[in-house]
Amino acid sequence: MAALFHSTGLDSLAGLRVLDVGCGSGATLRQFLDYGASSEHLWGIDLLPELAEKARRQNLQVTCGSASDLPFPDCSFDLVSQFTLFTSVVDPAMKRQIAHEMDRVLRPGGRLLWYDFAVDNPSNPDVCGVGLAEVKSLFPEYFITSRRITLAPPLGRMLGQFGPSVYFLVSKFRFLCTHYLCLLEKRQ
Repeated sequence: MAALFHSTGLDSLAGLRVLDVGCGSGATLRQFLDYGASSEHLWGIDLLPELAEKARRQNLQVTCGSASDLPFPDCSFDLVSQFTLFTSVVDPAMKRQIAHEMDRVLRPGGRLLWYDFAVDNPSNPDVCGVGLAEVKSLFPEYFITSRRITLAPPLGRMLGQFGPSVYFLVSKFRFLCTHYLCLLEKRQ
């Protein structure tokens, strides 16, 4: 993530207002603190009350609600992120509504950080991969920088026993990677 930020000229999240959509218990929000974000400029939203409450117990600003109806004003964030949210939404109309809401709350020139499966999960029929063409169709007015990352989980678990160096080396073969990490920039 840091390399992707840096490659697009974003060296720090200091001073940026950040929203993580589908934030779960707040792991990504806490990671954003490592990139210079300040806790008073971080917000999250999650559909599940127990996850939102867990995040709030860690002093994170998280609300319980739906990504399809974000309770924030227009153009109120500099960075909006989603990590494995869209692959859990099977209805195309709902995906479009969530994308619309993320676009609505992101200011012109703001960035959207995307991390999600590019392929279906054969062991979980409730996870439907989202290819780069679909990302582009959901956010047609955005400039997109993308990378395939994350080895297929079964392969990654197997290689993990040989240490991080082996995992890192094999992950250079992008066709073995199952996720897209994208940074989308909203046109001004």
